[in-house]
Amino acid sequence: LQDGRIIAGGGGVCGPCNANHPDAEILTPPYLLDNLGNPKPRPIIVDAPANIDRGVGFVVTMNSSGPHTFALVRLSASTHAVNNDLRRIPMTATRNGSSFSMAVDANPNISLPGVYFLFAMNGDGVPSIAKTVTIE
Repeated sequence: LQDGRIIAGGGGVCGPCNANHPDAEILTPPYLLDNLGNPKPRPIIVDAPANIDRGVGFVVTMNSSGPHTFALVRLSASTHAVNNDLRRIPMTATRNGSSFSMAVDANPNISLPGVYFLFAMNGDGVPSIAKTVTIE
């Protein structure tokens, strides 16, 4: 999910059979919470482009100049209860204050066109709320 939580959906809706699971569950991973179960502070993506091209640099502005790592996560698409192409693409970023320069891998076998979540993770590995970007 865009907020870093994970949704696992049911499947197998096939009439009256016992394999039906028209339900879903949302998991809040431990890295989003402190020892008392409260939400940890998150980095904030202040600005990011909505559309990016493979192999072309772009800049992401954060709310702080601390160390961050970045990753693109392809939005899920399922048919017949099978996710055909969920992927995470780690990004290499260069920091200049609170601005981070990076580029999507030029290889079309890695960076498929489509819609992705762009996450920034702080030094503790806590993800931001994702920005939605499209690889052209």
